[in-house]
Amino acid sequence: MNNIAIFPNPFKPNDGDNSTGTEFTGNLDAGNMTGIHIIGLPANAKIKIYTILGQLVDECQVLPNQGMAIWDARNKDGEKVASGVYMVLIDSPIGKKVKKLAIIR
Repeated sequence: MNNIAIFPNPFKPNDGDNSTGTEFTGNLDAGNMTGIHIIGLPANAKIKIYTILGQLVDECQVLPNQGMAIWDARNKDGEKVASGVYMVLIDSPIGKKVKKLAIIR
């Protein structure tokens, strides 16, 4: 659980710099470099994204045999989330971890 990383962080999809992120397009696969990547995940981990106030925004699935997930920075209704700080809760059979993620639009 100590090797979990989120990138890009902060996620700035509209600044024209690919190193700070671009809006998610394409498929959920390890080769897709758009969106927000969560890596170093243990098998069977569940990922939930919350606002700083504790409201559930979205959930992500770990890509099979990849140890990673990609979040499209959208809520459950498919709308782009606003700028702000989000809490990423990783819950797995070996423990729980919370990481912070900033989005700047």
